[in-house]
Amino acid sequence: MDMDEELYTVAGKNLRPFVERYLEELDKADPIAWPMVELIRNPETSEEDLSFFGPVWVAQPVNTRTWGHAGSNEEILLFAVLASFSARDLPWGGSEDHMRKAFEHMRQIGEVEAARRLRAEVVTEATRERDRGDEMRNILLNESLRHDPGKLAAHDQEIAKNATRTLRAAAALDPDGGTDLW
Repeated sequence: MDMDEELYTVAGKNLRPFVERYLEELDKADPIAWPMVELIRNPETSEEDLSFFGPVWVAQPVNTRTWGHAGSNEEILLFAVLASFSARDLPWGGSEDHMRKAFEHMRQIGEVEAARRLRAEVVTEATRERDRGDEMRNILLNESLRHDPGKLAAHDQEIAKNATRTLRAAAALDPDGGTDLW
């Protein structure tokens, strides 16, 4: 197994070919379909903006493809790698550099620890104390959905797909991982 193959192996699966295709998709992205492309490709975009939006740009397609129960095994594993890595304080070196750093981070912390952190994220979000900002969002949501209980329930179900995706990613990394957090 060469170094790249080992680096890009997650949960026993070599993701290198998938990651190469994924990065090619990002390189060929249409600015009309993905407006963030112009920001990332613009040479005048500040380093601060690139450091913030670059990681979002790299993760956005796989985040969309793995929403809820959607996505292939490769996509959910890539989501797990990217979701486990936060690089918004690192200098932006491009999509390929970001991807490599994310896989290096996964290798450094290990799959079991990454899965534990993903599960803990879901628990933290579900149990955190709500603040005034949450209250305001709920008021605006209620108003925009005209206080329709059916639409509000559908919205809640759609938002729950984020936790579903994150827990699927954790299970892909560590199928025997506990849920003793809750």
